[in-house]
Amino acid sequence: MLHVKKGDKVIVLSGDEKGKTGKVLQIFPKQNRAIVEGVNIVSRHKKPRSAQEAGGITKSEAPIYLSKLQVICPSCGMAARMGFVKAGNDKTRVCKKCGKVIDSKEIKKEKAKSAKTIKKEQADAPKEEPAKKTQTKTTTQKTQTKSSTAAKKTTTAQASKAQDTAAVKKTGQTATKTEPKKESSKTDNTEA
Repeated sequence: MLHVKKGDKVIVLSGDEKGKTGKVLQIFPKQNRAIVEGVNIVSRHKKPRSAQEAGGITKSEAPIYLSKLQVICPSCGMAARMGFVKAGNDKTRVCKKCGKVIDSKEIKKEKAKSAKTIKKEQADAPKEEPAKKTQTKTTTQKTQTKSSTAAKKTTTAQASKAQDTAAVKKTGQTATKTEPKKESSKTDNTEA
């Protein structure tokens, strides 16, 4: 088992690229080499073979020996040597500085679960907030319409009272409600 795996963050220990860090993109175990992102960049001159194919100088990462790489522990954040612990049929890597397991299946499952729950919470949170806002808007709109209709009723009642008092002042009579004409005709018939 190799001390470096695909996806690990590593630091270069020796050579021209000493001190650079990057993520492992690919591993070649038979050759004992790995391609690290942004490390050991080489230029390749390419001749155009046809009219459709462009030529030029391309830069890409070249493989680097695994012995020049050291894994950066995700828990302590330090470059550390890897130890191996065998539990049943599984062999896991352990950081020699902090003693924590780096790539056990349980840790990977926990990270995946936590990532899923975070995504669900983020997806659910924005949906809940607009719903609450619309509910509050509708309730405030209802209360505003109720208050505006009540205000209109009071203003119309006040306006009618004002008209009645103005009419009384002009005629000089007291304000009394007039009876409908049908009732007055009935009283006239009974008297006659």
